[in-house]
Amino acid sequence: MDSQRTIFIIDDCKEDRMVYRRLLERDTRYTYKVVEFESAAEAIESCKSWIPDLIFIDFMLPDATGVEFLEELKLSTDRKHLPVIMLTGQGDESVAVQAMKSGAQDYLVKGKLTDDTFYRASYTVMERVRLMQQVDLQQEQQRLIAAIALRIRLSLSLEIVLNTAVEEIRDFLKADRVIVYQFHPDKSGTIVAESVVSGWKSCLNVRVEDTCFQGVRGSYHRSRPGAVNDTHQAVLSDCYVELLKHYQVRANLYVPIFSGIQPVEADRCLLRNEPPVWGLLIAHQCGNSRQWQQSEMDLLEQLSVQLAIAIQQAELYENLRCLNAQLEAKVLERTVELQQSERKFRAIFEQTFQLIGLLTPQGTILELNQAFLEFFGAECDRLRGLPFWELSCYKISPTIHDSLQKAIALASVGNFVRYEVTLPNARGIQRTIDVSIKPILNEMGEVVLLLPEGRDITERKQAEEALCDLNEELEIRVQQRTQDLEQANINLRSEIAERQRVEDELRRSEEKFRQLAQKIREVFFIFNHDLSETIYISPAYEEIWGQSCSSMYQNSLSWLNLVHPEDKDSVILSLDRQRYIEGFRQEYRILRDDGDIRWIRTQSFLVRNSAGAIQRIVGIAEDITESKRTETELQRRQQEFLALVENAPDIIARIERDYRYLYINPAVQAASGLPRQAFIGKTTGELGFPKETVIQIELGVKQVFETGQEHFIEFSLDGLNGLKHYQARMVPERNSHGDLSSVLLMSRDITLLKQTEMEMRETNALLQAIIQSAPVGIDLVDTDGNVVLWNPMSERLFGWKAQEVLGKPLPIVPNEAREKFIEFVHQTFAGQGITQVETQRQRKDGSLIDISLSTALVRDIQGNVIGGIGICQDISERQAALRERKQAELELLRNRDLREAIFNESADAIFLVDEDTRRIIDCNRRAIKLFEASSKEELINDDRHTLQHYPLTFQELEKLTEEVKKKGFWSREIEYKTLKGNSFWGNLAVKQISIAGTVRNLVRVTDISDRKQAVDQLEHSLEEKETLLKEIHHRVKNNLQIISSLLRMQSRRARDESTMVLFQESQNRVQSMALIHEHLYQSPEISQIDFGEYIRSLTDNLFRCYGISQKAILLKIETGGIKLNLDTAIPCGLLINELVSNSLKYAFPKGRRGEIAICLVSATDNTITLTVSDTGIGIPESLDWNNTNSLGLRIVHNLTRQLKGTLTLERNHGTAFHITFSQVLKT
Repeated sequence: MDSQRTIFIIDDCKEDRMVYRRLLERDTRYTYKVVEFESAAEAIESCKSWIPDLIFIDFMLPDATGVEFLEELKLSTDRKHLPVIMLTGQGDESVAVQAMKSGAQDYLVKGKLTDDTFYRASYTVMERVRLMQQVDLQQEQQRLIAAIALRIRLSLSLEIVLNTAVEEIRDFLKADRVIVYQFHPDKSGTIVAESVVSGWKSCLNVRVEDTCFQGVRGSYHRSRPGAVNDTHQAVLSDCYVELLKHYQVRANLYVPIFSGIQPVEADRCLLRNEPPVWGLLIAHQCGNSRQWQQSEMDLLEQLSVQLAIAIQQAELYENLRCLNAQLEAKVLERTVELQQSERKFRAIFEQTFQLIGLLTPQGTILELNQAFLEFFGAECDRLRGLPFWELSCYKISPTIHDSLQKAIALASVGNFVRYEVTLPNARGIQRTIDVSIKPILNEMGEVVLLLPEGRDITERKQAEEALCDLNEELEIRVQQRTQDLEQANINLRSEIAERQRVEDELRRSEEKFRQLAQKIREVFFIFNHDLSETIYISPAYEEIWGQSCSSMYQNSLSWLNLVHPEDKDSVILSLDRQRYIEGFRQEYRILRDDGDIRWIRTQSFLVRNSAGAIQRIVGIAEDITESKRTETELQRRQQEFLALVENAPDIIARIERDYRYLYINPAVQAASGLPRQAFIGKTTGELGFPKETVIQIELGVKQVFETGQEHFIEFSLDGLNGLKHYQARMVPERNSHGDLSSVLLMSRDITLLKQTEMEMRETNALLQAIIQSAPVGIDLVDTDGNVVLWNPMSERLFGWKAQEVLGKPLPIVPNEAREKFIEFVHQTFAGQGITQVETQRQRKDGSLIDISLSTALVRDIQGNVIGGIGICQDISERQAALRERKQAELELLRNRDLREAIFNESADAIFLVDEDTRRIIDCNRRAIKLFEASSKEELINDDRHTLQHYPLTFQELEKLTEEVKKKGFWSREIEYKTLKGNSFWGNLAVKQISIAGTVRNLVRVTDISDRKQAVDQLEHSLEEKETLLKEIHHRVKNNLQIISSLLRMQSRRARDESTMVLFQESQNRVQSMALIHEHLYQSPEISQIDFGEYIRSLTDNLFRCYGISQKAILLKIETGGIKLNLDTAIPCGLLINELVSNSLKYAFPKGRRGEIAICLVSATDNTITLTVSDTGIGIPESLDWNNTNSLGLRIVHNLTRQLKGTLTLERNHGTAFHITFSQVLKT
């Protein structure tokens, strides 16, 4: 420690300066550099550039007093604590008080200087000022750390935080340059932030190669701070010296900045070859060398932790922004796919010839295709939203109306419904429609939509009816004709006439049949008995076979040439067999000349004569290509469904009423570890599954059979792939009679979903916490401009509570900026708005606040804009931000990462202690350092009794525990000892906290050794001053007693009575002042006296002086315990002395009895009223007491003016003087 001290001696007396210099030269503790001045002006000029360790100044100088020097020194140096000792020529108490009030630390009387007094005062002042400066420095460091932490809290911009930090640090350290240096993966680095004094070279954004740090590289990679006091003297590499010289660096101080890794983990990172250091925080002194202090290095280390937090916060923000961008891209991609799928479905939906629609489960029309609309002759917009059965065509017949309602009701519970109905179309023509209603289910098995389909089968129905009618008619005609032939022999002429008539009728019938056959879509044909001749073929043959009807008349078997080769043999075989069976029935394919393959269903029957011989072959060939395609597609889908079920990763099973498995797919083997065959015919309980799983499955089956409704359950299985969670949908299955026969169980693995849900909840909680604790105001408005989110920071910024603004338009826009704001909102929702702008907004109280506003669009998963989010940051003047610092610091403590940083980097030792065992669970690095432990493990599980110099007793521990539980907090100053045996004083604070539902005690130990020492020194110094003041009061009192004795002695030599009276009154006045000083040095409080006790002593002395007994004249004193200081007590004592003396001399002549009262009353307006009254004869009305020549009354008036009070007189029933004055009271 440096033992040299600099002393300024300011005195115009050369001899006195020589005395002080010799005293300093004899000091053995320090060596002194003494600088002498004869005037205050010279000393002031020197102090402007440098304040010495101690200043001795004479109170009276040629150009100023010592008090004036102190005032000028405070103004010119801006120092709160001045190391000044005032020197006076005499022990004047008022001079001492005035000097101490002006900032002097002590004062000495020149004539009473001793070596011990001089050295003790010098040591005390230098040490006191040093301690006060240390306290100020620590407070300024804490302010700087808090300011930078607040900036980190208020800003997400790393650049702003770093620039603010280097500016604040440079200003605090009074350095020439402060920079932040960031490492790159190749060990090079870039200076990313800088604050430099004007006149020195800037190095911002300069990239520095790793080779330039050979001299200090080891320190960097050990993650330890370092300092170079003088680059000319330090051992550094040439490259590094040149780099420092290039940027004019003479001394530097550097500390590492960790990127989310604490210093204790740095060595572990080195073992993994991972760079633990993000960069460096460096301070440069360019003008000259500098002896860096440990406190400065400690400050930079604490600030590097705050910067590490800011870096981690910025990285987290950037990651969140990237994740949001990726999510938006995925949402956009999914939206495009859905739109393409929708267009494909719409094309199929609109172009099919079938009648297709889309209904809600309640039967409300959602969509109808073009074929449907053409059939009903209506527009979709008019029909959308109407019940399906309310269409005009369905309302014609109540039966059709009711049957459609019932069909929709069946379909809405999951049934497939199909039936035929005859309806009029838009032109009023009755058409037969094959109607089917298919339910569409969601993943939960719930009916969400109904799909109605209709096929116009009118022509087919008409053809079938025409064929039946024709067949019946032909049968009748043949029978009639046979009867006519039997009667031919009876009456030939009649038969010929009848035959003519029958032939005419037959021609007309055949004409009708021909017209009917030409209209139907199916091919109607008539062959002779051996198929060698085509008697008739309908025109539909040309449309279906693609061949002319004439080809059939030319070759009756030409149709057989188009039969598909694969089907021809079976068709020929069926033709041969028709001779022996009644008719031909076959489904086969034909291969048209255009390459089109069609499916044909042909049905024929034999027409025999009366003898039973085959006369004709009649039939219909129907194009069933569409039906076949539908059937094929259905079979393919059934096969695909079966393959899907068999290969599905989900468990699909069929369970009977008695809980036994009828079927289960192979997926169960991986889920349960049992082969699928083991399940058939057994219950879940018989298979040995956990009881909880058995109960869930069997209760679900039971509920489905009881209610007939779908049911969902969740269960777990421990299989080949470990424990998995499943969600099962149980669907009722009915037999042909509509009775419940079994339950179809379809389960899917929701393990990942469960994990995802948990992660989503955690993410939502994190986002909510971020929004709620964000240092910026966040508001969300919908597309109508109404507020839907208003976080706590918005409440603090603008004054409106969330409940006051939610669901309403933003209230923070000033009226004059309303139009501009509306235009800005429209631009933002159109995707053209500015993303960030600085503007003004209005608080609830009407004041304006400057904010930085950032906006962004909020979209749903389809990409539609549903609102806009605004982030508001207060950019008002720095004073407004500082007023919110306390709140920001409280918010800062809620951040988990910051709590960890605060815990580890706290300047106090922090312990986490088990409440029951009172053993240490965890501690921070400061605790390890404070208690001189080599590692944390030495302190873990310690019960803290070994750390206390005087361990707490069991009763004290029980009292401590009870007080913590009752108040939640306990604090006490305790002397500790470290593990190495060293002692120190600490402030112990205990607070009860809850961690994960467990109660723990958070113990903080603050090292107060320096403060304790400083307090002891201050108390010792104050005790000395108090003793000195009491000695001063004692000596003043003795001096006044001497004056009183001198007056008494002089009065004894007086010859006339009036002179003796004057001496007596003067003696009483001096005695009243002496009593005050006597009470002051006897009082425990040297600044105030109990005025009631003083009045009793004073009046007792006056009664004795005038030889009057208090039995003849009663004395009443009421003061209410009021205490007065010296400046007030002396004038009040003299007032009482004059007024009581006057009463004793003149109020009670000739032995008259009476009463004297002295009353001191304090009022609420901080005034005191002193009343001195008597019941004597009173002052004559003729006496002008304001202008009397009486010395006593003139003294009373002068003393009242000295108190700056008012004096009033009452002459009723004696005399009463009231003096009212102002005074700070202590009762």
